Amino acid sequence: MEKNKKNKDWKTSTTLNMELKQKAEKKFKTYGVSFSSGLAILLTAFIDERIQIFK
Repeated sequence: MEKNKKNKDWKTSTTLNMELKQKAEKKFKTYGVSFSSGLAILLTAFIDERIQIFK
């Protein structure tokens, strides 16, 4: 991971199934957000315990 000193964001990369990524991008687009922003929203909600992934 590489830290961007300007805005304190971390740049990271991951490998996803192409079909999964395309479906997620399409869904995020319906809400007017990019894949990266949508993923950040989901991660934040998970950390804040506003969504539960594992039961």
